[in-house]
Amino acid sequence: EVRLVRDTIEVVPTIVDAVVDIRHRNLLDDTMMTRAGLVLDVELVGGDSGAPVIGSDGRLLGIMYADAKDSPTSYAISAEEIHSLLDDFAAGDVDVERPPC
Repeated sequence: EVRLVRDTIEVVPTIVDAVVDIRHRNLLDDTMMTRAGLVLDVELVGGDSGAPVIGSDGRLLGIMYADAKDSPTSYAISAEEIHSLLDDFAAGDVDVERPPC
């Protein structure tokens, strides 16, 4: 069992359908990028992006970030990918740019 904890502290049971490499467009420079992610059988609602995906053992499995249009399928960045990104930031290997508001 996997739980999606929504911002209202609502716990939504879901299933990890697959662990995959997810390709998507980088919002900063329009290039394609790949992230290790989870495909979940749950529909996101407004405010769910950034919600933790927690396994039945209490471990962080990922962070929600997108959903499929017209489908109850959502995507989360895997915890392993998050750890890798944090390691890169700590080592100074990532430039952080903010898009204009």
